[in-house]
Amino acid sequence: MTGDLIAFLRARLDEDEQAARAAAGGHPHWKWDAAPDGTFYLDPGRNADDLGSVALREAADHIVRWNPARVLAEVEAKRALLNYIATMRRGGHAASVNGRPGAWTTVGPDHRKSLLRLLAQPYADHPDYPEELR
Repeated sequence: MTGDLIAFLRARLDEDEQAARAAAGGHPHWKWDAAPDGTFYLDPGRNADDLGSVALREAADHIVRWNPARVLAEVEAKRALLNYIATMRRGGHAASVNGRPGAWTTVGPDHRKSLLRLLAQPYADHPDYPEELR
């Protein structure tokens, strides 16, 4: 099951990355921002959408917080963590993470599975989410 869960998570991260890149219009370095009136802007000043309502300010703040650049950074961090978890061995030496030497880890037999389950939780509504985790 651990291998299936790793494959599931990698596929979800690929989907997150694709969605973020599509939202950035091919420019993943753009940072989204919102004016007090709810107008969305993409750096360098491209107008993405004018909500025109103060009532939608909280939604605008949330959308801006999850801008494509942040999602891409989160995908990269989760992939590194997933790769690290995949190399954990009971009492063994972990492989390098992002070019840095791995740390000695001592893990029980269920630690890897528990960490993978935690990473999978945000995808519980995905149709490919493993039934045994529900």
